[in-house]
Amino acid sequence: MRTLPGLLTLTIFGTSGLCAVYHQLSDLTQEEFDFVIVGGGTAGAVLANRLSEVESFQVLLIEAGPSNEGVLEAQVPFFASKLLNSPYDWNFTTIPQKFADGRVVPYGRGHILGGCSSINAMVYTRGTVDDYDRWARVTGDPGWSWNEMLPYFIKHERFVQPQDGRNVTGEFNATTHGFDGITHVSLPNQLQKPFDENVFAAADELGGNFEFNLDMNSGKPLGTGVVLPRLTLHGTKEVILSAGTIGSPHILFHSGFGDAQELQSVGIHPLVHLPSLGKNLTDHPRLQMDFAANNTGPNVLADPTLLAEVLEEWKSSRTGPLTNIVNNNLIWGRLPTNSPFNDPSAGSNSPHWELLPAVNLGPAAAPHVAVGVVVVSPASRGTLTIDSSNPFDSPVIDPAFFTAPVDVAAARDAIRNIREFFAAKSWNGYIISEISESASAESDDELDTFVSGNFGTAWHPVSTAAMSPKGADYGVVDPDLRVKGVYGLRIIDASVMPFIIAGHTQTPVYVIAERAADMIKQDWTS
Repeated sequence: MRTLPGLLTLTIFGTSGLCAVYHQLSDLTQEEFDFVIVGGGTAGAVLANRLSEVESFQVLLIEAGPSNEGVLEAQVPFFASKLLNSPYDWNFTTIPQKFADGRVVPYGRGHILGGCSSINAMVYTRGTVDDYDRWARVTGDPGWSWNEMLPYFIKHERFVQPQDGRNVTGEFNATTHGFDGITHVSLPNQLQKPFDENVFAAADELGGNFEFNLDMNSGKPLGTGVVLPRLTLHGTKEVILSAGTIGSPHILFHSGFGDAQELQSVGIHPLVHLPSLGKNLTDHPRLQMDFAANNTGPNVLADPTLLAEVLEEWKSSRTGPLTNIVNNNLIWGRLPTNSPFNDPSAGSNSPHWELLPAVNLGPAAAPHVAVGVVVVSPASRGTLTIDSSNPFDSPVIDPAFFTAPVDVAAARDAIRNIREFFAAKSWNGYIISEISESASAESDDELDTFVSGNFGTAWHPVSTAAMSPKGADYGVVDPDLRVKGVYGLRIIDASVMPFIIAGHTQTPVYVIAERAADMIKQDWTS
């Protein structure tokens, strides 16, 4: 892991919505706040915003990384990939992965205000009805069901027109979206022609698994669519951990929370025996296929002159190709119904895999289409642990990718499906040939070898502090997100998900924070 500079962002929200931002602990003028939120990432920022709506609440938001203001790579949508393996990334790695013959996997996490929401690819997916209904079922709290969470999605979201100003009628379902929230959501700008047109044509031609889905955020997504000085701070009402799936358990381990025997083995005195902490780590494994193509248009990243031109356009008017994220289209699918494996998904409307095609992804000069292949309903479960009592040492991350055979089968099925998709007549003259290492892989064994040598993470780890029913002797937090056996401490981030969703995880973290903010307000204002 790279040694990172000692950086810090502290934000105080106080009476009448006033806010102050500090970059050093010594600048703080007080040590007591109603709420101290540790982690200024996807959940923490939403919590601070919502809790500060109560004028009497004083809220301190602490972030280990620097501010995201002025960080161009965090502002330009098309530049997301530049933030991995940078000073704005914790630059973690996994332990050697068994399925990868001992290869370690880089494990990027956001080291910047905004956390992973400042460094990710900005893909907005909610997951499925099945996902949230399963959360409600396993926690015993119907408030986590799809019907109860949908108002939070709508409350949080502010749908805005694409920058290109086109008529988006028929491109999304307005009845399932919000228009007055705090996070802007939109459709892709400047549709990539002819690629996007071919996607729609192939979906119509093939149907079945590839049938066009108007709005994947309706809950039914299957188909094709679019180091520091010390200071003691007090939270007089609550301390809230929002440091993420890796950060929150890591902090708790070094505070004496976790499996007592495991803590003692590294020289930490156990305070609260929580054997489930750090267990159940779940993530989406990802790999990439590449196809040579014709007529893909200019490659911005391969042409320095063009890049300078479009960057100036973005700076001056926030228009042009850099307003786009990398992927304009997503394809979701399931294993065949005769699959010999137990279904790991949340239900029949939940996909097992996702395909993310992108035109001219990266600086390679030759025209090509890259396709991300992601297993989105994995059965594999890993762990997060520590091997030292030094809180500045990296945690031990083992996602245990592809240890469940059904996950390997899902990856194979996804690969075969993208080949079928690109074999449609609609792609004649556009897609030339498969050019990645996968090209020579046909049998199950050959495909497994390709997957083993090429997979990484989709950067969606969850569930290391999972919710369970109130009073259960397993899990880490109750359905109200209070840490079991502790007063005044909650965890509110992706780590509390009892199961990973079959989609990208940023959006559910937003709405976990939205619901949590309402619960906290009710507890302290009623």
